Amino acid sequence: MPPSINDVRGILHRVNLDLFPKIDFSNTRNNLVWLPQHMAHMFSDHDANLVKNDIVADASQPARCADQLVALKDVIRVVFVEAARMLCAIGSSKDEAIAFGEEGHGGYIIPQALRLELGAHTVILDALSIPWAADAQYVPLVARTIQLDNGATTVWRTFLAASIERTGRASASDSPPASFRAAIPLLFPVPFLESVGNTPRWLLRAVDYATPFPKAQPRKSLEAKVTSPGAVERACAQCHKVPAAASTLLQCGACKAVSYCDRTCQKAHWKVHKAQCRV
Repeated sequence: MPPSINDVRGILHRVNLDLFPKIDFSNTRNNLVWLPQHMAHMFSDHDANLVKNDIVADASQPARCADQLVALKDVIRVVFVEAARMLCAIGSSKDEAIAFGEEGHGGYIIPQALRLELGAHTVILDALSIPWAADAQYVPLVARTIQLDNGATTVWRTFLAASIERTGRASASDSPPASFRAAIPLLFPVPFLESVGNTPRWLLRAVDYATPFPKAQPRKSLEAKVTSPGAVERACAQCHKVPAAASTLLQCGACKAVSYCDRTCQKAHWKVHKAQCRV
């Protein structure tokens, strides 16, 4: 089971990741040059000054920072860049993981997709989280290891547990054993309280250090291409299975916001969905 966060579980809002459009990294016509700039906006002027020396020295690893929130932001920076790099790689497998700490003692995540969280005007990482265990029956193929000290490991594990709780601790039947779906967000400064000036060039280079994002020819629009709502991949809200054809899913007749394989799944999910439905 993932780490417990009973103290904050009641105040976390849930998200249905399958409703968020995926960013299509395989389509080189997409111009995603806005993504590094967007990710760099996590750092206020104060944050940037705290991590500058470490990031300039080695942008591929999180900065060693006494401020735990700033340190966590820099872990997220490296995670998103590495996840994007892995998702961009031609022929990359969705079984490849990012490990945290030596021998994965901080756990693993397997990136599945970067999605557009349209309501918040940002992006979110859809990933599978696998906790570390000495007697684990399944250890993923590690493509990248992010080094964390003890303090950063504790903060990251708590943050990851919260990201798992946001999905309702979803675990798909075809996922690796003991894995849980996580909705990993970017963390931005508090509006009007933290000063955010022009993003320095060294920070932009740090976000884009692996050049993971497709660069398209100049276009009038810099937005990522989003398919029509009918083409967005959806899954059953109860069993989380994705059918071969999205049209085979049945929508909730009241809110049209969730879909199900059949009436059996709909009835089983009603005790969860009724609080969110417009009925």
